[in-house]
Amino acid sequence: MMNNFENIVEKLRELGVVFEVIEFPDEVILTREKDNSLGHNYDQKTAIKTLIVKTKVGLRAIILKGDQRIEEKRLEEIVGKWTVADSKILFEEFGFMPGTVCPLVLKIPILVDKQALEIPVWSMRVGDTKKGLNVRLEEIVKCLKFKTVKVASSIEEKFKQITRNCQEVLTEEDLKKLIESGKTIQHYIGFEISGMVHLGTGLMSMGKIADFLRAGIKCKIFLADFHSYLNNKLGGNWENIRWASDNYFKQALIASLKCFGVDESEVEFISGKKLYEDNPKHWETFMRVGKQITLSRNLR
Repeated sequence: MMNNFENIVEKLRELGVVFEVIEFPDEVILTREKDNSLGHNYDQKTAIKTLIVKTKVGLRAIILKGDQRIEEKRLEEIVGKWTVADSKILFEEFGFMPGTVCPLVLKIPILVDKQALEIPVWSMRVGDTKKGLNVRLEEIVKCLKFKTVKVASSIEEKFKQITRNCQEVLTEEDLKKLIESGKTIQHYIGFEISGMVHLGTGLMSMGKIADFLRAGIKCKIFLADFHSYLNNKLGGNWENIRWASDNYFKQALIASLKCFGVDESEVEFISGKKLYEDNPKHWETFMRVGKQITLSRNLR
């Protein structure tokens, strides 16, 4: 049976749960980062997410704050080896599509991260990617049986994870404020396609990205093929630069990420070609002309 918004709301009313409906104009699977609700009654700081994981002894539900990630080793110490349940299991076992799981109607053991219990109101999914519910914590504890655990990072732990092995942070105060805001932190790093991937480019940089990801930061890696072409790297041959970008440089960074237990799907790779593809002729012409004009000629 499909667990949709209507039948979930009916079940909650039968249980006497008091709630407020949230409606959105668009469909989003991941945790929403801003309030675009029709009633302006969504707060990202109160958002929670529910993950269904597979263990050797069955399925478990993990509830944590929407902007947090599970610390894999901490959860493993509690439930043993685990993996995230796929969309087939979500639908066949619970009638949910990805991004719509409502924890209040689950019939499996539930683990709640202690930081989620510090939120006075839970904004949760409810069988629909365009709808949700605000439910006060006192209502939740009346109808939900769960075990309290610590599987997500605190603000201080996030700060230490982000700044680990860093020589300088500009500035620590700003970073702490950003973490405390609950906003999704974005990270970007770019590489010129100029030669072999060395220890600094590969292991050192990707190791830091692994730290960022574990702290819940979204990471983007820019492969600067146009910049490489403009700077005459790899002989200034565009075809060689593009081939090396996709088939060597990117693959070397992916291999480096795997050394830290990070899958390539956890980061976003962007090439200059992809970035400028909306106007490819303009940018290619700009670069080709730019290579033929010297600084002295421009000054004249």
